[in-house]
Amino acid sequence: RKRLPKGVAEEFKGEILKNIETNRFGFVLSRDWENYKRSIGADSRPFIMFNHYKKAIEIITSDGHLSVGFKKTSVHPRAKISMGRLAVRLEYGDLSRGVPARPLWRWTAEKFFKERKERLGTLIKKSLG
Repeated sequence: RKRLPKGVAEEFKGEILKNIETNRFGFVLSRDWENYKRSIGADSRPFIMFNHYKKAIEIITSDGHLSVGFKKTSVHPRAKISMGRLAVRLEYGDLSRGVPARPLWRWTAEKFFKERKERLGTLIKKSLG
């Protein structure tokens, strides 16, 4: 979670969802898992399956601050763990389960805030020049 102004929180959430939809970072699933997902009628892209993960991403208000993430009470219906714990498992990987790291949140945040910083710098230079 990162504390954000409302407009930025909405943009960041949109960026996370877009990156999931498009698989922007090119995360690859094992062929067996991909085939299993197809066999049960699920989406074969990473993070999607039946959209539980995507639908659980929210803008959360806590102590007057906004963040993008998962409510502590949200549980993945299939994995039977909290969405936050699942996100960490996917983000950093889980060697004991053979799950490689898929740093969706870190890479999205890195690109998102770098682009905003560059855009802000350009606007400041234009206003001063």
